[in-house]
Amino acid sequence: MDCGYSVKILLERRKVVVIGDGTAVDREIARLLVAGARVTWVSPRHSETWRDETAVTHIEAEPHIGCLEGASLILLCTDQAPLRTRVVQWGELLAIPVALAEPIAQVSQKTVTHGIGSVALVGAGPGDPNLLTLKAKDLLQQAEVVLFDQLISPDLLAMVPDSAAWIHVGKTRGKARMQQEAICELLVDLAKRGKRVVRLKGGDPMMFGRAAEEIGALRVAGIPFEVVPGVTAALGCAAQAGICLTDRRHAHGVQFISATRADQNAPPPWRGLLRPNQTLVVYMGLWRLEALCRDLMMEGAPPTLAVALICQGTSPHARVIRADLSTLPEAAGNAVSPALLIIGEVARDPAVNATKAPRPGRNRRFAALAAASAAMLPVGAG
Repeated sequence: MDCGYSVKILLERRKVVVIGDGTAVDREIARLLVAGARVTWVSPRHSETWRDETAVTHIEAEPHIGCLEGASLILLCTDQAPLRTRVVQWGELLAIPVALAEPIAQVSQKTVTHGIGSVALVGAGPGDPNLLTLKAKDLLQQAEVVLFDQLISPDLLAMVPDSAAWIHVGKTRGKARMQQEAICELLVDLAKRGKRVVRLKGGDPMMFGRAAEEIGALRVAGIPFEVVPGVTAALGCAAQAGICLTDRRHAHGVQFISATRADQNAPPPWRGLLRPNQTLVVYMGLWRLEALCRDLMMEGAPPTLAVALICQGTSPHARVIRADLSTLPEAAGNAVSPALLIIGEVARDPAVNATKAPRPGRNRRFAALAAASAAMLPVGAG
């Protein structure tokens, strides 16, 4: 196969040694996994990026000739001239081809080839595989490469053909298996190689899913793409908990906000968000739940304001914790991610929010209508 380097070699189940650091390493390792290679990455830098990928071995050390034993290809992802010279010499000594990875900027500037593929940004929904759309299912079953996020259900990945490559590019708070820049470059690169690529995202791609950055990269590169919506966590979790986000008795509107921001040192702009007759839904807020509740109360929110924390929503392990702003941090206890926070009167216990009994006058009218309807039924009906 054409692996995109200066040599052509069949890489399936072959050992490939990757030497270097930086964003290019993530992109090249992902490409090698698509080709079916067994990757040995040699770098003194500690990294958790590919820890859970069984086809990748990280040797946390300076490159040495012993690392190359049994390799079918050596891939250099470094601009350090002395190291490159040494590795080329080792390759010649061991009769192993040596290839130089292209700089990321060079990859993105390439012209589109005639065999161009496509990319679909697909929403996987909030967890329950039965909430996947039919279009999303069709695209998964036709995919050649799937780049998937952290919280994707294994049942969804089971829909992917055995012949397709899976690449885990998910993020957890403070940690990323692959930097966003590398993900964008990989999407472009795979499509230029004629692949049908699915970028599978939890919930809806356009709701806190960094889809804008990936769409921008695809547009610049001239790659055909489509976006397939998914059920976002706010709707799926609220439905499972029986919470109507826009219950007309308590909310004339709803706002969605993420507790995770591009600038991690900047607090979310709570000021002005909490208004009468409005629901506030907070994504990814569990990690700073105590500070979040405190900040909201400092901004004027009443301590008794109703709150629902929904953990692992739409899954069989879903848990709904109802409290108020002042008691939620203690009530949450050992709550686990993923978790969604719904703030406002719509989140109050259903027994409190039960529909009020009709007024006496309306009761009499309803009774008269019921009697008239019963009189119209044929004998024995009902």
